[in-house]
Amino acid sequence: MEVMDEASLKQFDVPDHIPRERIYDFDMYNPAGNGEKDYYDIWRTLQEPGVPDIIWTPHNEGHWIATRGSTVSEVLKDYTRFTSEIFFIPKTMGAEWDGLPSMLNPPEHTPYRQILNRYMGRDKIMAMEPEIRALSIELIEAFAADGHCELKSQLANIFPIKMFLALTKLPYEDADKLLRYVAMMMKPEGTAEEMADSLVRGKKALYDYIAPVLAERTANPGSDIISGIAHATVDGRSLTTDEKNRLITIVLLGGLDTVLNFIPVCFAHLAQHPEVVEEIHKNADRLAMVSEELFRRFPLVNEGRMVAKDIEYDGVLLKAGDMVLAPTTMHGIDDRENECPMKVDFNRKRKSHSTFGAGAHVCAGMHLARIEVMILLEEWLKRIPRFRMKPGFKFVTRSGIIGSADALELEWDVN
Repeated sequence: MEVMDEASLKQFDVPDHIPRERIYDFDMYNPAGNGEKDYYDIWRTLQEPGVPDIIWTPHNEGHWIATRGSTVSEVLKDYTRFTSEIFFIPKTMGAEWDGLPSMLNPPEHTPYRQILNRYMGRDKIMAMEPEIRALSIELIEAFAADGHCELKSQLANIFPIKMFLALTKLPYEDADKLLRYVAMMMKPEGTAEEMADSLVRGKKALYDYIAPVLAERTANPGSDIISGIAHATVDGRSLTTDEKNRLITIVLLGGLDTVLNFIPVCFAHLAQHPEVVEEIHKNADRLAMVSEELFRRFPLVNEGRMVAKDIEYDGVLLKAGDMVLAPTTMHGIDDRENECPMKVDFNRKRKSHSTFGAGAHVCAGMHLARIEVMILLEEWLKRIPRFRMKPGFKFVTRSGIIGSADALELEWDVN
């Protein structure tokens, strides 16, 4: 990874306060090698010798990128300098995002987050364990005897979605359209203006979908999170309809896209590294430790923050209103944070990562993600103890707000 040359920069407007030696050619939505090279190999070019801890790219309206784990963690935690008021890059698109509580900083953020915590806390999620286990067994046994599967369509696109829709008590037949709306918001394409338009249209579609659900849960509340939001209060008052829509939208975005993408990326690695699978078998009684190492190794979320005030950081001026990309992708694979970071090591003494975010905005759904992956690994390896990638199949990963995979063809021997 090298500093951009002046000829390449002529097509961009570079603010006066950006040092030329900090400008690198990296597009988070379409980096060099996207769809051809491994997702993590692409992002690791930002950690090559000589690349500063924070750099600037002219792509996507121009923004800073935190390249090291400690910097990512600091940007995510320090809301006094890096506000979550604008959460997505490019800024034109991010300005259209108003999800609660993601766009708020403490203390305003806290009462809204407490609403989510009541329904997504560890005890609530642990109570879903029998349901999670039953679904994982059902899905795996549907193809285990075949000796092959396309993991994304036969498992990853179903398992976390069904569990999340069970948590929200939404019908599974609505999954396809909900995923389509989420993709409009989280996988936008085109210019910054086209991305913003896609987010606005996706958000409107979600709000239109939510309206009758919210009305029904208001009249006939249950024990689910949407019913909880429908009847929640903040500072002694009921939430407005707008606040309810914004809270439910952040719940749907968080629940319908992350684990879905983590499963194929993780299983692709296992399929190509049988020695890692053998280690999981040896550590079958420590699946919490196993899954945490996998989450450390395969982070996928790349969030934005806005600089709240003019500051000097890492020897450069960051101006109020500048956008900073805090890629959780960069933290777990940083060799300053984890020794031999690309190696999956279940005996690792310390696991440093921001896979679930950090600070006030740490992922509300992390407990659900953790138990889903633990149970899925356990039930998969009982039925399919060893597996491999189909010969000739090319595993394709793509970059974006959330890293993703196109498909994953696996096969195994059937006794």
